[in-house]
Amino acid sequence: MDLGLRQRDLALKWGLRTETVAGWERGTYRPSIRWWPAITEFLGFDPEEVGEGPAARLEAARRRLGLTRRELGAKVGLEAGSMCRWAKGKLRPSPWMAGRIEEILDQLENLDARHLTTSRSYFEHTRWGRKPPHGVRPRTFGERLRARRLQLRLSLDELGRRIGRSRATVNRLERGASRPTLELRERLGAALKRRVSPSKVAPFTNPPASR
Repeated sequence: MDLGLRQRDLALKWGLRTETVAGWERGTYRPSIRWWPAITEFLGFDPEEVGEGPAARLEAARRRLGLTRRELGAKVGLEAGSMCRWAKGKLRPSPWMAGRIEEILDQLENLDARHLTTSRSYFEHTRWGRKPPHGVRPRTFGERLRARRLQLRLSLDELGRRIGRSRATVNRLERGASRPTLELRERLGAALKRRVSPSKVAPFTNPPASR
């Protein structure tokens, strides 16, 4: 109204029905996430109140980018379910996770969705998550090891204790910074052989021994 525009004018500008714009203004229903970047640009500010704390700021960044929680989670390595619980106040990020969110927010600063590329490695997809990601298959030995550990819900410390090694050793194996000896491969196979429910994640298998 300040710009002298009718609802129909804005609807034509965005390729929407006039009833859609009217419904947004009346508060009958909310715009889908993909319209938030255009709405924010049109208004010059985020019409949603931006709360305090890393979780609230992450939600504001998601709106600015026009991404669903699943889409943003796939790009930055967070779980959509956790982000939803944070946004609804049903769960608070742990101090460790809050620090990781701050790092993610630094990455998202001044970026739009076109320049926010999906993490390329399996490790990056699971860097700040605790579950195997959907649609991303582990390929290397370290990635398969990490996938199986997450599938069994084992921490680095827990797997380290099972094979008689430190968490740093397991971390290096998962990153591909080191390769296991034959003895260590046997210990890993024994520690990770427990059956679990079916998953989209490829099961861990021992690679053939090097000749």
